[in-house]
Amino acid sequence: MPCAICNGKAAIKYASDGRLLCKPCFFQTFEDAVLHTIEADSLFTPGQRVAIGVSGGKDSSVLTHVLFVLNERHSLGLDLHMVAIDEGIRGYRDDSLACVYRMQERYSLPLVVKSFKGLFGASLDDMDARRTTETPLCSECGVLRRNALLVGSREAQADIMALGHNADDAAEAVILNLMRADTARLGRGTKALTGGADIPRAKPMHRCTQRDIVMYAHLQRLDYFATECTYAPRALRNVPRAILGAAGGVIQGVPLKVMQVGEVLSRRLDTGTRPGLCERCGGMASGRVCQACLVVEAEGKRAREG
Repeated sequence: MPCAICNGKAAIKYASDGRLLCKPCFFQTFEDAVLHTIEADSLFTPGQRVAIGVSGGKDSSVLTHVLFVLNERHSLGLDLHMVAIDEGIRGYRDDSLACVYRMQERYSLPLVVKSFKGLFGASLDDMDARRTTETPLCSECGVLRRNALLVGSREAQADIMALGHNADDAAEAVILNLMRADTARLGRGTKALTGGADIPRAKPMHRCTQRDIVMYAHLQRLDYFATECTYAPRALRNVPRAILGAAGGVIQGVPLKVMQVGEVLSRRLDTGTRPGLCERCGGMASGRVCQACLVVEAEGKRAREG
């Protein structure tokens, strides 16, 4: 089959729209999609210091590579830094951080690493050991990771964070919030730029599907850590992930379609309320105190009682 762009020999199906592409055209199409999001959503301005949240996984590895390439190719004028978080998960995060250090060496970018132990007084493994039930830790971990990324980005003196969130992540968030009937957060994950704190969060791969990201990482031979997190099997996100996976086999571009629905519903249900700043840490908060500070407070109580 011919490539839809150059008529050369097609090798890849572009998951976002179903076109058959050769390898060079796939790379160009993917990178152009990221550039389009950067420009269309005005994510960055020349001279900004951008803290890329890196974990060693495929999403952040692809994001780092593409931002590095686009920054040079299009003279974006961005000062790229890397911020990594060590949650303290034995047999998982130590290996993925090794990948982060190899990325730092490849791209010669400054790196800040912050740990749960240093910031919150306990690793995720410590927190799990205090639990008396098999409750999922992923929600709490996500809250603490966002807070740690904010702290790391402040240390890097960044103007903005860049995260590897993609269309599948946004679609999962829409489905989760529908399941919870959480109309206030319904459309929050469908935006490529999120404010609310002193350092906003940008998602340059916001309109890229997980399948295209995996294919890009594989064909570019990028270095990334593919082992699943120890706690992932207990995550509530496995439910919407399974739904999207099943639907993706029969409907083209499902994550992008779910995102569109989330955006429409969010506009119609918008109450006009916006997140503010946490009075304790300055992070984004729906009330006076953010979820990260509440989680740390609850974990401190468990530690004292234990």
